[in-house]
Formats: sequence, C-alpha cells, structure tokens
Amino acid sequence: MYGTGLHNNAQSVAGTAKQYIASGTYTPTLTNVTNITASTARKCQYMRVGNVVTVSGSLDITPTLAALTTVGISLPIASNLALATDCAGAGDALGVSMPASISGDAANDRAQLDTIAVLGANTTYFAFSYEII
Repeated sequence: MYGTGLHNNAQSVAGTAKQYIASGTYTPTLTNVTNITASTARKCQYMRVGNVVTVSGSLDITPTLAALTTVGISLPIASNLALATDCAGAGDALGVSMPASISGDAANDRAQLDTIAVLGANTTYFAFSYEII
C-alpha cells in the first residue's frame, strides 16, 4: 500500500518512520553458528506495517551431528536488536519432528534459529517478527 496521504509514505522501506507499509521478497544471508555442515537460503517473504516486520520462508540445514543446531538469518530491513526478545518466532522441518525457535541475535542484529537437527539435509519452514528499532 502506498499513498500520499500517509505520513512518511513508503518510498523506501528503510528507516524507523512509523508509517511505512511495505512487502517483498529477499534471500537471507545465513551464518552457520553451531553444528552446521551446510545451509542454503531460499527466497523468503516479508511484510512491514509501521515498525513491525513479519518474515516467513524456508532454509535447508545439514547438521554435523544430531544436536543443538544454530543458524543466523539476516533481516530484510535492518534493525538494532538490543535483546533476544526483540525478535521471536518458530519453525519446523518438513517430514521430521524438528521444532525450531527463533530469537534475536542482538550482537549481530539478525534472527537466530535454534533446533535439534536430525542427520541429513532438512528443510525448515519458519516465521518470525521483529521491531525496527
């Protein structure tokens, strides 16, 4: 939605103005943090309403062992996450019981997906929200 009647209308989705309304797709940059042999990003979608961004999508994870696995996911619109609770969400792998939690990685300003991965390649679907600070 774009309108000239909106204060700070969305000519750009960057910044902290409170009236942005935008959506799109992006391919996140993944950072292998814990027990990851390989990870592959897939195109994800995002929606920004005001200062809140909701992201959904999937990624492939190949763990080094069946244990805690952590991967960092870049944000489509930059934020300055101060706490792990500034970003939250959940996910699950296709075909296996592999629930995932998503929190904010404040040190690196990205989302962090934690799961107990099973051996082999796993496609994990996820959704999370965060505030642009």
